[in-house]
Amino acid sequence: MKTNSIPLLLASIAAFAMTMTGYSQSPPKVTVRLGQAIYWTTEGNDTVWLAVECGNGVDQGPFTVEYATSDLTARAGLDYETAAGVLTFAPGETNKTVAIKVLNDELQENEESFGVTLSNLTGWAQMGAPATATVKILQDTVLRAL
Repeated sequence: MKTNSIPLLLASIAAFAMTMTGYSQSPPKVTVRLGQAIYWTTEGNDTVWLAVECGNGVDQGPFTVEYATSDLTARAGLDYETAAGVLTFAPGETNKTVAIKVLNDELQENEESFGVTLSNLTGWAQMGAPATATVKILQDTVLRAL
C-alpha cells in the first residue's frame, strides 16, 4: 500500500463509522397524549368523546396505547359505563377518539367525576402530557336551571 493512500483509507473508515453510528441510533418517538386534561359533560348527555392525539411531528408507526376509566367521585355502572381498550395507530394517523357512555341516574347530585388514563404504549411511541384526564359530570337539572 502506498503511503499517500493511507489518509484516503482512514477517511473512508471514518465515513463508514459515522454512517454506521447513524443507523445504530433509535429513530425519534411519536408523543401520545390526551387532547385535554379536563372534559365536561352532563348526565343528560349520552356520550363524552375524548381525543387521543399524536404530536411532535414524528411519523412513526404502527403503535398502540391502552386506555381505561377509573372512579373518582362518580361510580362506574351508576354514573358512567366502564371503558377500557386498545387504540391502534397506523403510520400517519394523528388522532383517535374514545367514547364513554354517561348514565343519567336521576339523583340530585353535585358535580361528579371519573378518570381516564393512557398506558402501555407499544412501538415507537412515548407518553406525553396529559396522560390522564378527569371527566366532570354536571347534573343536567342544574344546567336547565341556568
